[in-house]
Amino acid sequence: MSWRALLPGRLLLLLPGSWALSNAQRLHSMVGQVLSVRCQYPPRGWPYEKKVWRKEVSVYECARLVASSRPHTLTQASRFSIWDNPGAGFFTVTMTGLREEDSGHYWFRIYHPSSNSISKSKRFYLAVSPGEPLP
Repeated sequence: MSWRALLPGRLLLLLPGSWALSNAQRLHSMVGQVLSVRCQYPPRGWPYEKKVWRKEVSVYECARLVASSRPHTLTQASRFSIWDNPGAGFFTVTMTGLREEDSGHYWFRIYHPSSNSISKSKRFYLAVSPGEPLP
């Protein structure tokens, strides 16, 4: 159950609860838009599992763009924000002011609190196209 809905100036994507490592899911947006991605996972209580949004910079390296600090708290870093609701089993990442150079592979990752190892991960490819010139 994956779908995209284009709203005025905003792209909203809902990703399925399946987190198997596989081919990247493809997304498309335009320069200047806002991208919001809501990821579902099995609801959790305590201990809190950190959620991270990363951009792949090479085959072996990802740059952390934003990470959740605690549940029900918006964390923002530059143009990126993340909000997590573990009781409901979803988190939302938002990128504002999309640029062509934002095109590339991204990862959502959930980390075990005790070992800091990755418990769930999802990869996708974002293509950002130039916007239509204004009249």
